[in-house]
Amino acid sequence: MLTVSSYNALRHLPSNYQNNIFLRNFLMIFQHIYNDTAVTLNNMHELFRPMKCPSSFLTVLAQWFGVHLDTLGGEDEVRRFLQYAIPLFRFRGTAIGLRMYLAIVSGVVPQILEGVLPYASLEISDTSETEASLFDVPLGTDFFTVYFPVERSVFDDALVRRLSLIVRQEKPVHTKCFIGFKKPERKKRHTTVISSDTVMGTESGISL
Repeated sequence: MLTVSSYNALRHLPSNYQNNIFLRNFLMIFQHIYNDTAVTLNNMHELFRPMKCPSSFLTVLAQWFGVHLDTLGGEDEVRRFLQYAIPLFRFRGTAIGLRMYLAIVSGVVPQILEGVLPYASLEISDTSETEASLFDVPLGTDFFTVYFPVERSVFDDALVRRLSLIVRQEKPVHTKCFIGFKKPERKKRHTTVISSDTVMGTESGISL
C-alpha cells in the first residue's frame, strides 16, 4: 500500500472531477515538483551556511567572495574558510588578515616578520667583484617573511604551493615576501678521542 502524505491538487477542482483517478495521478506529478520547490525555498537560509550547505553550492559562495578554490584544498578546508570569510575580509591587506588566512588553510599560525629575510644576507659593496645579484631584494625595498614555527617536512609540497599562491595574492603589491620554516635540529655526533693510550681490540672494539 502506498500512502501519500501530501494533499492532492485535485481537491481544488469541482466535485465532479475529484473522483477521476487519471486526473488525480496526473496532478500528483505537479504536486511532487511543487513539494520539492517548497522544501528548497523553506530551507534557503541553510544554503548560506558554509558548514551545512550542499557541496555543489560551495562554488557559488566562493565566487561571491572572489576566492580561488584551488588554494583551499579539500571540502573541509573550503567550508572552514567560508565560515570565517566575512570577518576575515575585514582585515584583508593587513598582517592580521594574512596570518588568519594562512592559519585556516595550514592549521598552523605563522608569524609575520617585517623587514626580515629567512636567510643570512650578504652586503656587496662597490668594490666587490661580482657580476650577479645574490639576492633579489635591493636595499630600500619593502619585504617581509612569513615564518611557520614548524619544520618544512610537516607540510607536503601541494600545501606549500597553495600557501605560496595565497601569499602572492594577498600581499601588498609593492612588497616582496618569503616563506620560512623552523630549522630541523641537528643531531649531535658522538665523538671518540683516540690517544696514545687507546687499545684496539678485535672483539670489544675500542677500549681505554
